[in-house]
Amino acid sequence: MSGIRVPRVTGVPAWRAALRIARRDALRAKARSALVVVMIALPVLAVTVADVTYHSAGPTRAQEVTRELGAADAQFSDAGYGPGPVVQMPDASRVGTPRGSADETENDGAAGRPVDVAAVLAALLPKGTRTVTSEDVDGMVRTAHGLRRVTVREMPAADALLRGKVDVRRGVLPDEPHELAATTAFLESAGLHVGSHTRVKGLAREFRITAAVELPGDLNGEYLIARPHAVIEPWRAQAERDKRAAPPHPMPKEYYVAAKDGGVTWQDVRAANERGVLVRSRAVLRDPPPDAAVPAARTPGVGIGPGSATDTGMGSRRATVALATVAAMAVLEIVLLAGPAFAVGARRARRQLGLIGICGADRGQLRAVVLAGGVVLGTAGAVLGVLLGLGLSVLCRPVFEEWDGQRFGPVTAVPSHLLTIVGLGVLTGVLAALVPALVAGRQSVLQSLAGRRGVRHGSRVLPGLGLAAILLGGGLALVGGATGSGWAVVAVGSVVAELGMLACVPVLVGACARFGGRLPLAARFALRDAARNRGRTAPAVAAVTAAVAGTVAVATYTVSLVAEDRFGYEPLLRPGTVALLVDSYANEGGHPEKALPALRRAMEHALPVTGERADVDRVWAGADCYTRAAGDDCGEIELVRPDTHRCPLEGPTGRDLAERLSADEHRRLRRGPECVDAGGFSSIGDAGEKVLVGDARLLRTYVGLRDPAAERALAEGKPVLLNSAYAQDGRVQLKITATGEPLTTGGTPGTPGTPGTPGTPGPHIAPGTAGQGDRAGGFSRNTGQRGPVAPTRPAPPDPSRKVFLDAYVAPEAYAATPGVRLILPAVLAHRLNLHTAPAGSFYAVRHTPGKAEEERANAVLDRGDAATSLYIERGPETDEDDFFLMVLAVFAGLVTIGAAVVTTGLAKADAEADLTTLSAVGAPPGVRRGFAGFQCAGVAGLGVLLGSVAGVVPAVALRLVDGRDALAAMRRDPLVPAHTPIELPWPTLAVLAVGVPVLAGLLAACSTRSRTPLPRRAG
Repeated sequence: MSGIRVPRVTGVPAWRAALRIARRDALRAKARSALVVVMIALPVLAVTVADVTYHSAGPTRAQEVTRELGAADAQFSDAGYGPGPVVQMPDASRVGTPRGSADETENDGAAGRPVDVAAVLAALLPKGTRTVTSEDVDGMVRTAHGLRRVTVREMPAADALLRGKVDVRRGVLPDEPHELAATTAFLESAGLHVGSHTRVKGLAREFRITAAVELPGDLNGEYLIARPHAVIEPWRAQAERDKRAAPPHPMPKEYYVAAKDGGVTWQDVRAANERGVLVRSRAVLRDPPPDAAVPAARTPGVGIGPGSATDTGMGSRRATVALATVAAMAVLEIVLLAGPAFAVGARRARRQLGLIGICGADRGQLRAVVLAGGVVLGTAGAVLGVLLGLGLSVLCRPVFEEWDGQRFGPVTAVPSHLLTIVGLGVLTGVLAALVPALVAGRQSVLQSLAGRRGVRHGSRVLPGLGLAAILLGGGLALVGGATGSGWAVVAVGSVVAELGMLACVPVLVGACARFGGRLPLAARFALRDAARNRGRTAPAVAAVTAAVAGTVAVATYTVSLVAEDRFGYEPLLRPGTVALLVDSYANEGGHPEKALPALRRAMEHALPVTGERADVDRVWAGADCYTRAAGDDCGEIELVRPDTHRCPLEGPTGRDLAERLSADEHRRLRRGPECVDAGGFSSIGDAGEKVLVGDARLLRTYVGLRDPAAERALAEGKPVLLNSAYAQDGRVQLKITATGEPLTTGGTPGTPGTPGTPGTPGPHIAPGTAGQGDRAGGFSRNTGQRGPVAPTRPAPPDPSRKVFLDAYVAPEAYAATPGVRLILPAVLAHRLNLHTAPAGSFYAVRHTPGKAEEERANAVLDRGDAATSLYIERGPETDEDDFFLMVLAVFAGLVTIGAAVVTTGLAKADAEADLTTLSAVGAPPGVRRGFAGFQCAGVAGLGVLLGSVAGVVPAVALRLVDGRDALAAMRRDPLVPAHTPIELPWPTLAVLAVGVPVLAGLLAACSTRSRTPLPRRAG
């Protein structure tokens, strides 16, 4: 026999034989093959769903135009800058005046005047041009729970010119004035349905809902759709008859035009822009003009030019960087997930490989058999993953659309991408089988036939290399993010750091076994078995590590984005409070103070109120601005900020200062008293501008300031200043403009002309104000001579006066209290000859009232004799922001659980010989189950720990990239926030650290049979 020479089979025949052996082996071991296929298919499925969803998300350009214009050729609307020239981008996404969007004084002071769009259309378009209108108005609408504020849109939704703007889900569109259509989002939240009846506050008419509709571009929008002239005009007529009823305040009309002769051209758009009209044209959107013909493109603050807030591209770069980094980690994850499967499979096929070796196969052919298994199972897993991914994309499409808030375009599966994903799955299957193939090629034929694994000592070099890779990769990713070197550097550094961590897994597994001496028998045996079989344990730990790293990276990045949005959010009220405020316009001529006490008490029962109620008054001077009669000629109370306390980020030196500030320094300065109002101040309803009249209850209930000194100051008639930037040496300055009233010097009532005395709580009149000139002494400023002065026409009196008040100045923590900066005691307001009227009340609540609670409270308010509104602070919307990041997070979590379960199942299958030995020596069933459970839990726990650390690196690097972009934007506009926080997803980490190991251990323990028939020994 020794003289017989077995011919060497190479090339295609050898691979054909290897593939045939691998296919038969896969069919013979169906359970193990299924686990391997699942290992490869699971990440391929996730990548396929992400790819198909990414290319299908959002409408096509044609669908987007249809959602905006319907079947019309163009939409005309008031640009909001008055009847003067404006410039716009071709897609109407940005508009401004020719000097820039921030210059509102260019149109000769006409920015506040509306534009007669109908007259502009009549002048520009030929006669006979067909036009329909759409007009929105907010109103209180009756629901199943009470009243809710919702937008009512008047438009002929059934008109062919608006086809595509509204999709009917159930029923028919309204055809009569007493009929409405409602969006499905409104019907679900309001507890109504098609056929229900409702009312709009301010109208005596009852409406019937005839259709459930949706807006394809705004699925979450809550709208009621009525026929033109069915709501606004009757509401306005009712308000004119009943002065106590609040009139409607509709938004500017939008005009949809069916143009002739080729649609609305760019020249038509520019002609409309000259008259202050904004235009969206189908023809222009289809064929935009060159940049040279677009003045807005060269206008600062409007187009892509200096000072533009839109030229950063931060959003698109952020998505690209995140997607590239996650994709790079996904490729590594696929390899690591499939690796332990092939390692286990190769060890399970040791005897078969030994038989092939006896038949004359050399080491290369043995390696080819194992690699062929990678090709066969990799192809099956990749094809299965792609097919399931396509089906899951279609199945989950409605869920994704609800998350994104819009209907997607057609399902778009790019064939080249799908083929690439399949090829990637096959390639990674081969790469995952590469190490087991090399091990199988070195395996002794005798050891393979005898079933002995041999003893292989761990490498002493590998842990050192792994530690170096961790330091190098982590440093590369962080430096790349901090210096803006690009997403490729961040991705490469993250992958290198994770590979280095995985290289340290065998050492960590051995270290864990040393701490098992005091554990129970099953746990101690499991740890020692895992350390003894590191070749099986390390790949399983690596697989879980890779999956967890992807999950933690996505979760960390997403939570940090939410924290960034939360930092930039400006609340209407202080969190944990609600406000009941009087609608001053609607109550003009009435007596809301008579009905207000009953409404205040009713709110204490309708809402989850805790603690005491704080009643407040609004204060004004001269004519009341919140009345129809005053118009623009009304009084004003201005809280004057000293020049020495101006925000340094404003003015010409702001950019120079921003160039020298870090993000943290800018954050502290922007949140400081001097700059907290730099971006504008938002008042609460009709409560007034920065100044409220209240007592100590307002401090405790709303402001949250519990200081006896502040309460004592109010009781003594001193004001409480919440923002110290308005104070100068403990005093605050008010500029009181009493338009239409006789001037007084600000003394106490009954003693006009007597200025206050310094050091007292009374007002102090600034020198040089009205009433303190020295004309009475006979001195002429023009001639410089004393004596009789020839009579001259008196100059119009200045209606303003300045008052300095001693005040209690609150700590800086209260400088940004929403809606109020100065609290005046009622006695001081009267001493200053100011007018006051009840403004409402503030309440502290145990929890934020839900929609149903709010609607019930609104219904209670509607039954009162005073027009009031309820304001609830709900905090920032936590839309775990970006839709695509949400999809990645969901599938990363699924891959994590799948990887933990499948890899621990493979580890248990490979340890079947050890479990058989336990049964042979008489171990009770509990030990056998405990061994399997602790072994799988240990693998999953170590993988979660390492993956959590590895996943933080790319997330931090990506946030550093975001930080650079934000810092650059801040230095262009110093008031733009540059704070990019990095927060860890502690709830996610807790679930992974506890849930995944416990789940894996329980599944392994429950799936282990208590008693196994002992196999017969060979021979």
